Amino acid sequence: MQSIVNQAARTILGNDFISPEEVEVANAYSVSYTKEQLQELTENLPTEEQLLWLKGNNYALVVGSPTEMNLIDIRSAKSSLFCSKNNKWYDDQPFAIKEKVGHNWLAISKDPVANSLKQIRNTQQKPLLSVGQIRNAAEISWFIATYYDVRGVQLFSNIYVRTSSVVANSRSVFVDDIDGAGIGVSFGFGESYYHSLGVSASQGFGPGVSDISKKF
Repeated sequence: MQSIVNQAARTILGNDFISPEEVEVANAYSVSYTKEQLQELTENLPTEEQLLWLKGNNYALVVGSPTEMNLIDIRSAKSSLFCSKNNKWYDDQPFAIKEKVGHNWLAISKDPVANSLKQIRNTQQKPLLSVGQIRNAAEISWFIATYYDVRGVQLFSNIYVRTSSVVANSRSVFVDDIDGAGIGVSFGFGESYYHSLGVSASQGFGPGVSDISKKF
């Protein structure tokens, strides 16, 4: 059943679909999905109509982690993909410790939301009301790192992606590969804009997901 359902997603999304089996084969994080998790993921895979919508809007569908991982866990497991391997400024930050990625489907746009570059935060978020929400830093980092591990392609190159994570004074946390040195995590800009700063929309599917958006 799992392979049949996965094949439908593969037919529509091609390389923009990354299944649990591919993550395990690539040994991306030395992880393994339980039978129960695979069943849940199968049951929560987007419908054909939703898959076609994801394809038409340049989304990738990537499976999350079978074991909940925070940003520090992800960096530790895939340090070669991060621009800094340890002693990062965020090691004691609540968002990096408490916010995690779980075993749900991550449907995230590979492009910034239209007209989100060079915009302040509130203006960037307005278009998301109709297309989804923003993921946290752990989820975006897992998404980028897993896509690279399995497909060998670096997403969001030369751009900052605003996440839902924040630091003191509600300053946004960004994920980027702005200089080609690997995944970087930074913060700043507040409500101001920056020419390479955008947002990436996300849809939510699967166990543990607060229903982000299933309206297409």
